[in-house]
Amino acid sequence: MIKHVLFDLGGVLVNLNYEAFFKSLAELFHISVDELARHKGNELHFEYMRGMMDGKTYVDKIARLYNHEIKLTKFLPAWVRIIDGQKDDVAKIVFQLQPNVSLSLLSNTDPWHYEYCMREYPVMLAFSRFFLSFQYKFMKPDAAFYQAVNDKLAVKPDECVFIDDTLENIESARNFGWYGIHFQSAEQLGRELVKLKLM
Repeated sequence: MIKHVLFDLGGVLVNLNYEAFFKSLAELFHISVDELARHKGNELHFEYMRGMMDGKTYVDKIARLYNHEIKLTKFLPAWVRIIDGQKDDVAKIVFQLQPNVSLSLLSNTDPWHYEYCMREYPVMLAFSRFFLSFQYKFMKPDAAFYQAVNDKLAVKPDECVFIDDTLENIESARNFGWYGIHFQSAEQLGRELVKLKLM
């Protein structure tokens, strides 16, 4: 029997706009989008998402990487440009599930993106628990992350459904013992949840 449903954040509950994000950062650092892509800023972001540094340290390191001093007040608006609105069709499904099953968020994210979504998007209010990479020091698809979440929920793995738009994360979750749904659209998600008799 399914007792718990876990949702990913970016790409499932909210839209991601990488084009606007990269353009915004490139303009901020006065470099081209191609030059931005050539640097290894992602490695720093992965460390930030794992909670290995605070926000100020992250911005300082990014500023040094791109050789351009930047104030946090200018960086933050550019940083959240990647988030491009709530997926209302998915939010509708989430609120339909809420009375019937326990809901949690499981996300590779950083404090700024998480806090922005909490402020801006009503769907976040549907979740009773939040399992965030920067708090747990793990990132999907690491099975240790799933184990830590499962321990906190105090359920059997086969009592959990996990929804994510990244196949690698879903495959790892399935190997752990969760029922994984590889998200592609709200319609497809709804069909999968009906099969599980959750809707």
